[in-house]
Amino acid sequence: MKVKPEIKDRILSAANALAAEGIENPTNDQVRERMGGGSLSHISPVMREWRESHKVRVAAALEMPGDLKRAVETSVSQMWSVASKLASTTIETVRQEADQAVEEASKERDEALGEISRLEESIASLQQLMAEKDKAIDQVKNELVTERSNNAQLKSENTALSTKVDDRDTQFKSLKAESEKALSAKEAVIDKLREDLDAERAKLTTLSSENAVYSTRIEEREKQIESLKSEISKAAAENGKAVKEFQLELDNLRAEKQKLAEQQAVFESRIDDRSEQIKALQSELKDARADNKKLQLELVGLARKPQK
Repeated sequence: MKVKPEIKDRILSAANALAAEGIENPTNDQVRERMGGGSLSHISPVMREWRESHKVRVAAALEMPGDLKRAVETSVSQMWSVASKLASTTIETVRQEADQAVEEASKERDEALGEISRLEESIASLQQLMAEKDKAIDQVKNELVTERSNNAQLKSENTALSTKVDDRDTQFKSLKAESEKALSAKEAVIDKLREDLDAERAKLTTLSSENAVYSTRIEEREKQIESLKSEISKAAAENGKAVKEFQLELDNLRAEKQKLAEQQAVFESRIDDRSEQIKALQSELKDARADNKKLQLELVGLARKPQK
């Protein structure tokens, strides 16, 4: 993995500072702590290079200084040569063992870094999935609020329509009662006129001398009866038309009320579906958060693994 120069400089500065404080072989965690944070996938390869260069510097420091060679070249050169050979042999042995240990540690570190990279990718995927789930839940919640608003509006319209239908029913009943009352009154008048007509006819039979007068009065009564019959027929026709119009309007209002009730049922069904979607998404989000927590614990465990 290629590390940016500015990040590499920060890592090297932290490692050199720790070495200057007496920590000859600082761990990756110590370097990350000194930096105040960072990714182990960046710190580990840079620290491998730093450890290799540090070993070279330590080995170079073991060589005899020039001033010391000149000061003791006459008397102790042979002794120093023997000691140097022994030291070189010891250093070489230690170096080989260290190289082997470093190689094994590097292999383990590479495996750990691969696992860390995989876990970081999994965490990123889970975080993206969680964000998508949160977005989907917000969208469903917004749609649910809209559906509830529409349902409330439909309920209000349904209530208003029910009130209107009730008012129309009341008006229809009142009109019908008035029409029946008017017809009853007209029929009572007709009955009275018929009684009068019968009385006049009786008088005509018994009082032939007054035949002309009674004939005229009978004709007038018959005209009155025909006029009243015409008025009754006209009133009945007008009342029938009004009744039909009220009945038609009442039927339309009832049909509209039924339609609104069906729409309300559809919206309530959609609200139930949205509620189930929210429950399912919340369950998935809970599982995703649990998986994310588990992966973070694994990542922390790998990060805390002792460096060899």
